[in-house]
Amino acid sequence: KVPEKYIPVGQGFFVSTLLPSGVSGSTSTVVGGTITFKNSQRVFVREGYTGINDGSLFFKGSNTKGTEGIVKKEDQDTRSKIRLEFNSASGFVRKLLIGVDEHATDAFDFGFDGPMADVNKNDMYWLLGGSEFVIQGVSGFEASKEFPLGVKVNQAGAISIKLSNTENLDSGFEIFILDSETNETYLINEKPFQTYLEPGTYNERFKLVFQPSIQEVNKIEEDVAMSMYYSVDETLLNIIVDDTLNYNIEQINLYDFDSSEVGSVYVREKNIKHTIHVEKGMYILKVKTDRGVISKKIVLN
Repeated sequence: KVPEKYIPVGQGFFVSTLLPSGVSGSTSTVVGGTITFKNSQRVFVREGYTGINDGSLFFKGSNTKGTEGIVKKEDQDTRSKIRLEFNSASGFVRKLLIGVDEHATDAFDFGFDGPMADVNKNDMYWLLGGSEFVIQGVSGFEASKEFPLGVKVNQAGAISIKLSNTENLDSGFEIFILDSETNETYLINEKPFQTYLEPGTYNERFKLVFQPSIQEVNKIEEDVAMSMYYSVDETLLNIIVDDTLNYNIEQINLYDFDSSEVGSVYVREKNIKHTIHVEKGMYILKVKTDRGVISKKIVLN
């Protein structure tokens, strides 16, 4: 379920009197005082999910008449929102929200930024001032802005970040995930971003951005001293190991994003062609050397 503007009857919630742990650069302060709940804070709104954040889960009483339960046009939420969905290799799913409000800043603000209370072993979150958040309120979605994402992985495998939905944004508004390791951006409006991650915490690698990087996206990495080219007609990935290497490449394995092996070769000699039969697509190339294992994402097209 997606929360709406109004809190329904019976809905529990937290009231916190502390700044989230580790938040820096905040424009907000905490001052003690009395919290008062009043009957005038109640609003009767028709039950149901509207998708534009002007509804609730209230049940309509039998004695209500006329226009009660109808949200006035001036009360409808017109703020821009982006919802992301993270899928881990373990099957865990996390949904995040980022939205624009004229009263919010890009630092921590009470009432706009929602701290994450339950960071899991496999998870994704907004990184704001050193803390994890599930909701972030910001001042705008300008092209120059970048919003850091943290990812935790307990199980090696493919993860994906997809656009769940947007609200009050033009249909042509482009949304990207930036992978700072390669400085490449991936458009997620129609297709999820996917990559292979080893177990660990990645707090400086991924960002939500609104413009592509200068680098070309669909290229084969060649920084492990190998020449690689793909033959579309033969559906063959051709690999030649550089004979000037001062270390040994022992084995090359190719995996899809379900962690299933689709091909492998044992490197007996350098400077000769090794081939793997594989269809076009995105894969994880693992190169086993006598100094360790190198993992690379490659795109064959």
